[in-house]
Amino acid sequence: MIMTIILAGLGFFLRRTQLQTAFDAIGVIPGSKMTLIWVSVFVVLLFAAMSFLLRNRKKYQSLASTRPLPLAGGCVAGILLAVDSVLLLIANSQKVDLVIGLGGVAAAVCWIGVSVLRYRGAKAHAALYLVPVVFFVVELVCRFRFWTRDPVILDYCFDLLALISSMCGLLHLSAYCFDQGARRITVFFALCGIYFSAVAMAGASAEMLLGYLAAAIWLLVQLWLLLRPMPRKSRGEEE
Repeated sequence: MIMTIILAGLGFFLRRTQLQTAFDAIGVIPGSKMTLIWVSVFVVLLFAAMSFLLRNRKKYQSLASTRPLPLAGGCVAGILLAVDSVLLLIANSQKVDLVIGLGGVAAAVCWIGVSVLRYRGAKAHAALYLVPVVFFVVELVCRFRFWTRDPVILDYCFDLLALISSMCGLLHLSAYCFDQGARRITVFFALCGIYFSAVAMAGASAEMLLGYLAAAIWLLVQLWLLLRPMPRKSRGEEE
């Protein structure tokens, strides 16, 4: 967990430095982006290796917890996403903002609902996990159409990776509702979602900053739950 936060902070710092030093009056300085790219490649490979070494856990119990920390973290993530979505609805500068804003509010309510039910010891309905997945899919499609509209906008790869990783992480988390979770792949995408969300925050616009932060916090909470030690109960929990 600590290493994940450190690597995410490193990615944020490198991206921030890149945005401040990679451009001059002519354009992009050759080779100025390579440091962050190579670091990101190393981080993804490290995450893949770490995830591969984990034991598999399929049951919903892997995400269950009555401790206050997951409740607080999940509610903070939901509130941040809700605030970000409401700001989009208030701005409503284009139709995309309305769609993403409404979807974000729904996803935020689901995150808070999951956190409260988890704290009470109840199992959250699968819909509460799937609605945020649908929201990220819609946001990914809407944002990608906007990013690629202008051929000058070529520097959106980290935003794209942040949304894709977060979406995949949320999708695999929903599989635990059916006791069909895949811990290794879920942890991998959660790690990547946290890292690339932190990188994307360094250059994010005001209307996306809180969204990336909310996704990173939510995935960090789920990652803590998946990585905590649990007693080995049966062969059904192992591959």
